[in-house]
Amino acid sequence: MVSMQNPYHDGRTHNAPLRRANWPIESIFGLHGRDENDMSAAFAYALSASDVFLNEVVKEVEPDLASATRPSIHIQTDRNSLGITDVELRFHDAGILVFEAKKGLDYPGLGQLSKYSEVCLQSNLPVSRLIALTSADEGIAPLPPEWSSLRVPVSARSWKWVRRLARRSRRQEKAGTAKFVLGELSRFLEGFVGLERAYSNMVYVVSLGGGTPENWSIGWIEIVEKFGRYFYPFGSKIWPPPPNYLAFRYRGLLQSIHHVDAFEVVNDLRQHFLGAEQGPDWGPSYLFKLGPAIRASRQVRLGPRIHRSARVWCMLDALLTSETVSDALTQTEVRRKQAEAEEGG
Repeated sequence: MVSMQNPYHDGRTHNAPLRRANWPIESIFGLHGRDENDMSAAFAYALSASDVFLNEVVKEVEPDLASATRPSIHIQTDRNSLGITDVELRFHDAGILVFEAKKGLDYPGLGQLSKYSEVCLQSNLPVSRLIALTSADEGIAPLPPEWSSLRVPVSARSWKWVRRLARRSRRQEKAGTAKFVLGELSRFLEGFVGLERAYSNMVYVVSLGGGTPENWSIGWIEIVEKFGRYFYPFGSKIWPPPPNYLAFRYRGLLQSIHHVDAFEVVNDLRQHFLGAEQGPDWGPSYLFKLGPAIRASRQVRLGPRIHRSARVWCMLDALLTSETVSDALTQTEVRRKQAEAEEGG
């Protein structure tokens, strides 16, 4: 098998994959778990590790507290009848911010927020605010009208917002430890917040060889075109978390783009393909179920920037409208740099 088209034989050293139950651990924050308490704890730890990140968060949710003394940060504070708050920022005698974290799209209910509003009121501080932290995009999902009955201001932010501020803050950070923590938080949220993947128009473009995997009776191209499947190593540092779209190139052309309809982590690929029984054991792998092929209306060649087995990220519309994959890659890079510049501004 030619190594350039085999995702398991790329000549580079892989770290041993680490899993907790059946989930990949791609960040130190994944060691503890994947529920909303783990997410809020990771968020709180990053706030304590990076003053830059802390300042960015406070400026965006409550500007009146941006110049206050550095707060103390608290997680899972239990006040009996008033419930357990996820994250609190207490600014001595200036104010309090209470974050209520949810893993999914649903906002916290009025009953729960009523308890936390009482926490704010009992603090007798001049500034207080509740922040609902969910997977819902704060620019799209309207706030529940019943929140207006609370006696404390309430706003909403998303985990995507947290990751955006973490990435921005990492670029500004000077301290190495803080930069590391923010990078780990960003990676943790990238693998955690499935909705961002589901709505992404980014396409991971890979090369397919014309032969077969070692000792398999079915070929790489057949796996995609006939069986609607693809796979690559799980837990590898050089392969990404599952993308929303996969595109395949071979014979010098972009051949097809597919939505990833589903994926799973499997321990042994040989159990999932007839004709693979005599192949090597490659260990845990992502196994993708591909949607129908999306094809450009004309031939899309590779262009000068795409060499051998290079794998690249391109935006879907750029791939479908560009003359070459190289052009699509350049257009994607330009857009991402513009977006990063706007985030940093």
